[in-house]
Amino acid sequence: MSFSSQLEILLVDDNELHRELISRMLHHVGYSADIVTNGVEALEALESKEYQLILMDLAMPHLDGFDTTRTIRSNEGESNPYIIAITALNLDTPKETIKEAGMDDVLLKPVLLNDFRAALNRYRENRIAA
Repeated sequence: MSFSSQLEILLVDDNELHRELISRMLHHVGYSADIVTNGVEALEALESKEYQLILMDLAMPHLDGFDTTRTIRSNEGESNPYIIAITALNLDTPKETIKEAGMDDVLLKPVLLNDFRAALNRYRENRIAA
């Protein structure tokens, strides 16, 4: 399934292997992303560009995904990016904690292509309903 190629995506992950994997999955479904390696860089990227979708690692140095998302949500104006948490945390970490931080969805590492596609479909359904 292909979505609009005009979708602005920001990938935030400190792990080079994970960034490469997610980038390949995005390419496989017809997208590319701007890539940063931590929350500080993500906030800087958001100052110069509006993103519709953010793929956010949770465990990063400098500023983790939870605090980065809280900052994004507290600074929202007209922009309201859909944020998908990407985490190696197991499901013992309550999804409510992730949702309370302001994230819209969760993908577990290692991310599988079918799970990735399903998350993109949920994003699309959410945006169509909005």
